[in-house]
Parts: sequence; C-alpha cells; structure tokens
Amino acid sequence: MNALVELLPVALQSRAKALVAAVGMVLTVLSATLPDVPTWITITLGILTALSVHQVPAPGYVAPGDDT
Repeated sequence: MNALVELLPVALQSRAKALVAAVGMVLTVLSATLPDVPTWITITLGILTALSVHQVPAPGYVAPGDDT
C-alpha cells in the first residue's frame, strides 16, 4: 500500500486514508441507493472500504527498514 500512496502527489499523501474512505463511502452509498444493485455488492463494498482504509499507512508512518 505504501507504493500506491507514493503515487499520489506529495500534498495529498497525508490525506490518503481520508481519500480512500471517501471514495469507498461514495461507492457504497451509490450501490445502496440504486435499486438494481444486489445487496451483496453493497456489503462487499463496505467491507473492502474498511479493509482498504486499515491498510493505508497513517500520515508520517515510516515502514521498518525504510530509512531513506
């Protein structure tokens, strides 16, 4: 996940958790409000959003052995 965060512009890297949460939330809410989307897709999006937010490193986190 560090590699994906590094793809963001430097100004947005500290907000990576919030960005992932916002995108996941929007997709989950959209899937919940559209009438033709099955419930399992909404549940899956919610779970994937939570897992993705958990995997994004916290602002200022330096991985072990990443002293460069």
